[in-house]
Amino acid sequence: IWYLRLEGRFPRYLALYAIMGGFLLICITIPQLNLRIHHYVLALLLLPGTGIQTRPSLLYQGILVGLFINGTARWGFDSILQTPDALRGSDGQLKSLLPNITTPIIGAANITFGWAFPPERYDGLSVLVNDVERYRWYEGEGDSQFTWDREHNQKEYFRFGYMSGSVAADYTKAGVWEEDGSWRKMKAGPSR
Repeated sequence: IWYLRLEGRFPRYLALYAIMGGFLLICITIPQLNLRIHHYVLALLLLPGTGIQTRPSLLYQGILVGLFINGTARWGFDSILQTPDALRGSDGQLKSLLPNITTPIIGAANITFGWAFPPERYDGLSVLVNDVERYRWYEGEGDSQFTWDREHNQKEYFRFGYMSGSVAADYTKAGVWEEDGSWRKMKAGPSR
């Protein structure tokens, strides 16, 4: 601030930052939109303050320009005003219904799961094994069951989620098929 006053630019910078602050306050008050200050936007907001003629100012300019380039190159330009759905993204919780999976039938080297038909708004079920989708079942495609054959004697994690078309809803928390062949039931609620 001292160097801005020496160069006679303090009133202009004060006005510039007051305008930017006012704009951000207006953005906060817009209903049904959330203000998101991404790190590249933060760099753009702070960059004018480094316009003084000192060596530290040049260093800060370099850091802020690098922050801006890194943010846009890695994540792309994103709006500073976003709806809650846009913030949730494609992998956030939808607060949807979760499948009711029956107690599995455990064999020597396989495990079989069954489920009831999905509610009306869903037409299928997706099965994740170790967080990789391994099976999709749709109404009218045979029995409502899934059998997984164990290849290695290690823990395996299973999650289940309803589907509407090709879009999966929330998945259950993981049920675990232990090394000794026992089954640890899924806890209540969706996985995160």
